[in-house]
Formats: sequence, C-alpha cells, structure tokens
Amino acid sequence: MCLAVGLSQRSRHHLGEFHRHALTSHDNHQLVNSGPYRYVRHPLYLATIMAFVGMGLLLGNWCSVAALGILPTAALVRRIQVEERILERSLGDVYSDYADSRARLVPLVW
Repeated sequence: MCLAVGLSQRSRHHLGEFHRHALTSHDNHQLVNSGPYRYVRHPLYLATIMAFVGMGLLLGNWCSVAALGILPTAALVRRIQVEERILERSLGDVYSDYADSRARLVPLVW
C-alpha cells in the first residue's frame, strides 16, 4: 500500500494542473510523459489497483484480495477506455503515438 501511495503522489505531481477527478480535457491540455508516465499511460489507476489489492492482503484472505482486486479493476478498465477516447479527441496523433509506445497499466502486459 505504501508503494501505491508513493506512485499516486508522484503521478499527481507530474500531472500538475492537468490532474482532475472528472474525465475532462483542458483548453491548454498537453501530454504528460514524464515520471511514471514514461512507463505506463495510467499510473494513477495502477496505484489505485495496488491500494485495493493491498487492502485485500491486509484482510488476510484470498476472497478479499480477489474482490478488492477484481471489482475496482473492472471499473477502472471502463474508465480508462472512456478517458483514452477523450485524450485521442483532444490531443490527436500526439496521444495516439504515446499510446502506441506504452502499456496502459502493466509494462509488456496491458
């Protein structure tokens, strides 16, 4: 869970003014590809998944790990799909090229 908090803080730092809880695009939106964004497209979502899995581990049984890992991940996968459509419309080829060169959540996996 500590790794999740650290990744979340670092990701928010690199996003700076572009971090929002709502899925929106800004008029001056620019692609962020520094910090954790060098490795994956959605490190904040990865941090969220890590935190939920950590909570499941703290509860001490595999049912908790499965429930807290699978359910939030399913919701975040849908959110990622929506967010990526917004970024492609807003940033065009810049985002498409970035997306082609990085995994969404786990390098070399997805």
